[in-house]
Amino acid sequence: KWPDFVKPALALSAVLLAAWFFTYQEARFLFPMLAILSPAAGYVFEELRNDRMLGTHIKGALVLVLLATAAYTLYYKSAALPAALGLESSDGYLLRTQSNYGTLKWANGNLPADAKILFFRDIQGFYSDRPYYYFIAADFTSFPSSENLLDELKSIGTTHVLVNENNGLAAGRQGEAQAVLMGDLLKNHASLLYSYNRVFLYKLD
Repeated sequence: KWPDFVKPALALSAVLLAAWFFTYQEARFLFPMLAILSPAAGYVFEELRNDRMLGTHIKGALVLVLLATAAYTLYYKSAALPAALGLESSDGYLLRTQSNYGTLKWANGNLPADAKILFFRDIQGFYSDRPYYYFIAADFTSFPSSENLLDELKSIGTTHVLVNENNGLAAGRQGEAQAVLMGDLLKNHASLLYSYNRVFLYKLD
């Protein structure tokens, strides 16, 4: 007989799974189910372990799973090991692994405190000490020309544009319109200040 907590755990997990399926299918949103189902998994494991025939095999399978998880974690995080072990500086690690870090580091040290940066083809501003924001493709469809876009950017205090060419454009016509409009803006109404690792920082005229 199953313990009393198993049925509610399964029911709640089913609700979470349905909500995940019909809303936003991002793997990390399934993580709460791991906590909810872990007592049931522990109960099943304990019952199987008590079986003389299966006990040894279950223990062996658990050891293999743990070893495989450890090996996968080391492989997946291998790029961070030199920094974690003190063999590489944090700056060196970030310059190697974060495409926009070099340009943002320069911006942090050289742009005025009141600078405001528009990120284009990038949304990762974790290492920016200056205020920043980013447009999505749909935002560009309302501007008939780069002059109109420039007026809008200046009206909200934008002073600089960061372009990360390591990332692709939005798909479809919106992405094409985005590229044309931003390209015209940067060509005619901005000047390049700095670039590193295909990440460019422009100052709006």
